[in-house]
Amino acid sequence: MDCEKLTETVTTTLTSVGSLFTSHPNSTNTRCGQSTYLAHLGKSCNYAFQAASSAVIFVLHGLFPFVFEEIGPKMIINLNLALCDRSSRN
Repeated sequence: MDCEKLTETVTTTLTSVGSLFTSHPNSTNTRCGQSTYLAHLGKSCNYAFQAASSAVIFVLHGLFPFVFEEIGPKMIINLNLALCDRSSRN
């Protein structure tokens, strides 16, 4: 394989791999336009943290029914509203 062909193959491969990480974030719309990979990662981590926090709240409420009687459902409702609002913009 000559140097030009190798360079073309490497460039094509890197472009294909790069698009795996950017095609979905670029297709989503935010209030400020298209999302970048890092912005998408940040939002996803935020949603994951909210969901995990809610799960902990529900487990604690299950163990101790007198704590967190209202906060767990409110957290889930707020997360759902945020996700529905976000998906309606796409």
